[in-house]
Amino acid sequence: MPPGHRPKVFEYGGMHIAHGFGGTDCSPVPEDYFSHRAYSVCQFTRPVMIAVTAGGRTTLFEPGVGQPATVRFRHGEVTCVLAGWFRD
Repeated sequence: MPPGHRPKVFEYGGMHIAHGFGGTDCSPVPEDYFSHRAYSVCQFTRPVMIAVTAGGRTTLFEPGVGQPATVRFRHGEVTCVLAGWFRD
């Protein structure tokens, strides 16, 4: 990130998230059709980097310049998928 640039920081669904650039949209996703359980998903338009702290552990993802990404927090595990459909 450029010198002096501050990351965007927020909390959602049990995650503390910091990302460099772009927009974000987060939603709960139902586990199944029969229960009221859900897991957390956040989509990023062009974050450059994403730092996620959940369950006392920090994970860093670096999707690259201009690349969209989706982060999921499910069953205590944080995962990231690159090249999602979310755009700004």
